[in-house]
Formats: sequence, structure tokens, C-alpha cells
Amino acid sequence: MKKLAAALGLVLILAACSKSPTCPDGLGGSCSARDLTGQGGRFTIANETGIPIGPAGFWQSPLLSVERSPGGELDLAVDWTIHRNNLEVWIARGLCTPHMLFEENSCDVVVTSWMSTEKPKRLLGTVKTPAAFTIVVLNWGPERDSFSYYLSILMDGFRGV
Repeated sequence: MKKLAAALGLVLILAACSKSPTCPDGLGGSCSARDLTGQGGRFTIANETGIPIGPAGFWQSPLLSVERSPGGELDLAVDWTIHRNNLEVWIARGLCTPHMLFEENSCDVVVTSWMSTEKPKRLLGTVKTPAAFTIVVLNWGPERDSFSYYLSILMDGFRGV
């Protein structure tokens, strides 16, 4: 009987894992694991903590997809540990590497914190159609640090919620 119960439990777990999650209201269809999750019109795109970054060092996110979005406002918060360090942040449409940003000047920058000394950084940018984005972070130093970021979108039609 115990073996039967264990087998049944395993089948139920595997069935639950194979289900495709449902998209939040207003996005329609089914979502992949990288799609938006959230409530009240604000949906999380990406959230990561404890990312190490050296002085004069760069970090670049993987491509972050905002699929099935009718449009809205990107909201990025970046915070780091050592107050005397200054981190600069960019959100670019599509792929953007530090080389593309500084050497080729070929990134489609949506918004940047360039020359802002505030801590934490908060950037807001408009999204009109589904797209993919890259976050680039530069640590001006003077010390090695770690940072965290939280990227979300407030969908059009939900402002003031």
C-alpha cells in the first residue's frame, strides 16, 4: 500500500510540473516560465540578488522578454551594499553589451541613471509593444560590491492601482 501511495504521489507531482501556467488576466494564452507573474496590473519580469561586481566592472543581464504585453511602464530598482560606490544603470531594448554601449554606441537605450548619484537607483521607461530588454550595470567603485535588482512592468490601463 505504501508503494502504491508513493507512486501515486509521484504521478501527481509530475503532472503538476508539466502543466503550463496561465497568463495573468489581460495577457491571454498560456505562459512560459519566463513570462510575467503578478497582481493588480504590476507584473514581475526579473528579480535577482547578491550579484557581485568589481570596481570599474560591468554586469549585463540575459535578454529579459516582455512577451504578450499590450504596453506599460518598466520599473527597475537597483540597490547595492557599499554606499560610497556609485553604480550606473541602463535598460536597453534588445541585446546590449558593455562593448555595444560604450565602444559602438549601438544600444537602443530606453532609460539610464547616467550621472545620478542617488542610492538606490530607480528607472522608469515606457514599453509600447512586446519586446526584449537588457540591463547593464557599471560599478564606478571605489570598491568591489554586490547588488540586487527588481524589474517589473505596470501594464497600461492599471495606472493608479
